Amino acid sequence: SLVSDDTMQCHSSSMIFDIDFHPQRDFVAAALVDGAVELWQHPSVASVNQQEAPAKVLVMRHHAKSCRGLSFDVSGSGLYTGSSDLSVVAVDSSGEVAWRMDNAHTSPINCIRSGPTGTFFSGDDDGVLKVWDIRQKNAVLSFNLHKDFVSDITFNENYTRAVTASGDGTISILNLRQGKPMKTTE
Repeated sequence: SLVSDDTMQCHSSSMIFDIDFHPQRDFVAAALVDGAVELWQHPSVASVNQQEAPAKVLVMRHHAKSCRGLSFDVSGSGLYTGSSDLSVVAVDSSGEVAWRMDNAHTSPINCIRSGPTGTFFSGDDDGVLKVWDIRQKNAVLSFNLHKDFVSDITFNENYTRAVTASGDGTISILNLRQGKPMKTTE
């Protein structure tokens, strides 16, 4: 059943824009409208005391404006964030900024999704999608796909294809191996 009496309530210090579960540990990260990122530890399913309240364990303040998107990397050792201040940031497991790119986009960033190890994707309010490789410290691909904001990004299992959704009502399919768009709906 998808309905459960068990709920987890975290009372954040500001409105939450995006959330993500840690892939291996009992943590949830929240991107806040005030620019902060909060990390919450929640009781595990195996916990003896599942009535235990979630605990805020870390607050990170590395964005000057609203943090609109975040995503843990596939291993859980890092967290990628994007902001309306145009920056993208990679944070390590201690909460320290490991890599930062100011003016990563020319319009506010709306969506962040992790990719294969060391990479992540960011979508902005102008419909641009970028693929970042933090080892190269740069965007390795950029696509001008939509007429409005990128609202979501998803991938096939081996990251050879991506699909983006936009506020303009379209979706785009990309061939990441070839580095080019395949089709955008009308």
